[in-house]
Amino acid sequence: MTSSIQNFIRERRNGRKRALALPSWNEDFIIRLGITTILEGHTGCVNCLEWNKEGSLLVSGSDDQFIRIWRPHDAEQPISVSNVVTPLSSIKTSHTRNIFATRFFDNHSKIISGAADHEVHVTDLTTQQSVFSEKFENRVKKISVVDNYRFLSAVEDGSAQLSDTRAGRSFPIFSITASNLPRVANIKEVKSIDFHANTNMIAVGSGGGLVRIFDARFDKNEPTLMFGKMFFPGHCDRDRGGYSVTHVAFSEDGSELLANMGSEHVYLYDVKNPSLTSLKLPEFDSTPEEPSPLPSKAEALKETGNLLFSEQQYFGAFQTYLDALSSCPGHPVLLNNAASALLNRKLIGDKYESFLFCQRALKKHSNYRKARIRAIKLLRNIDLIVAKDESEKLYEYDLKNSDKKEISASRKIRDNILKVLGDVPDDEEEDAESAAPIWLDYKNRFVGHYNCQTDIKEASFLGSEFIAAGSDCGNLFVWQRNGKLIFIAKADGNILNCVQPNPKLTSIATAGIDNEIKLWQPVDESLSDSYNSVNSTAGLVEHVEENSESLRQHVRQDNELMAQMNSQFCVNQ
Repeated sequence: MTSSIQNFIRERRNGRKRALALPSWNEDFIIRLGITTILEGHTGCVNCLEWNKEGSLLVSGSDDQFIRIWRPHDAEQPISVSNVVTPLSSIKTSHTRNIFATRFFDNHSKIISGAADHEVHVTDLTTQQSVFSEKFENRVKKISVVDNYRFLSAVEDGSAQLSDTRAGRSFPIFSITASNLPRVANIKEVKSIDFHANTNMIAVGSGGGLVRIFDARFDKNEPTLMFGKMFFPGHCDRDRGGYSVTHVAFSEDGSELLANMGSEHVYLYDVKNPSLTSLKLPEFDSTPEEPSPLPSKAEALKETGNLLFSEQQYFGAFQTYLDALSSCPGHPVLLNNAASALLNRKLIGDKYESFLFCQRALKKHSNYRKARIRAIKLLRNIDLIVAKDESEKLYEYDLKNSDKKEISASRKIRDNILKVLGDVPDDEEEDAESAAPIWLDYKNRFVGHYNCQTDIKEASFLGSEFIAAGSDCGNLFVWQRNGKLIFIAKADGNILNCVQPNPKLTSIATAGIDNEIKLWQPVDESLSDSYNSVNSTAGLVEHVEENSESLRQHVRQDNELMAQMNSQFCVNQ
């Protein structure tokens, strides 16, 4: 495989087109990822990376205020352990503080950069001079290119700015104000932005954890921007101010959006067919109570998952149930078992996702009693009003269709919920029922990394089937798109922020607090021991539990700080 990459690069440099495409990402490649090249030249933290469209050049920006251009893939060098590459070009920019964003621009003849000095610059690669600049009200965190003369900037003053180099001006196309922050704490910074040219959609990630998507129409005059969708994980507290969306990225076809959420996890949102956050359960129907038997492969995986569950290895059990679901998608028994594993794994957000798995099981088989009872019990911790309604529906159904034992069980569930609910005034129940959600929920969730210490941490698609992200622990994390964690490896001595897959090759460039950039490629199995990679279940669990405890501690401290701030605000009033 490594020779095929080298042959591809050699043919491209010689101007020949390759008839056959390179292999796409697969799990075997991922678990053999290793650092094959180190890019040395920066003298400060490397905060941003981008490949050109051909995957031949890489641009980076740093705390040292330099832009550097690299050609990391060199066909003359064998893929081995840690080749060292120096930059093709080093440009001292006009920035006076840390560079957070860099992008190739105008057919790769220029570089856009944004920084902590509140400025964006367009630098000509030939003259190495700034040919366009703009100063905003706060730090510039991300940049997305629209076309050869326009680009978007995410600015921490709460705005998304459109810069037009042909007209020589910039103006806000969106600003966060109190009026468009319903029930969300007053954190307004725009942290991330992405533009998808084929669909004309703009995604904006901000403080508070919200992701907004706009439909943009660009013409010769000012663009027309229509608000489209707002995404937010269903279990998160919409009044809490500790979240921030540190990175957003559209999938290649624009149908999905990846969001790395600070103080939380990585989320995949369905842009094409989104669903509102809903706690309602499907109505009963005439299907049998017990689902159909599983195929033999899925049954064997389920039994393995059950064994791990009985040994209280809930992380491994959940991963195994995900494997079974890949073999037999949507089977209610597997979904219910996965829900049970999540409930016992007890990471942040696991109770809510456990409910979602039960909900999915009931959409496939609405009379599956085990899933319905588990869902109702979970609703006690999510929304008591909905839990009461669903428990009453179950009791009424059992009165007509079930035996005395099941009637007694459903009556007990209902009575316990009513006891917890207590004397809630009718008008409060009506208010809760009539509060229609305006947020769209996530499609998949990716847990295990830690994203609290920096607000530029990325998450990226590796092809269409895998997701990669950095972490405050310095590790590179890779998941299957169903949420199964398959790979962890040390990528930075402190914090890993940047994860940029090559658009043409099975390679990844990473960067963070360390001064150097690292290039990852699948290596021969004989070399894989040279890297501190983890793909065993025990190793994955150790890292996930450590990061999860760090996240819990951060959230506790953040909540205490917010409580103090709110208390002080009340005193001052």
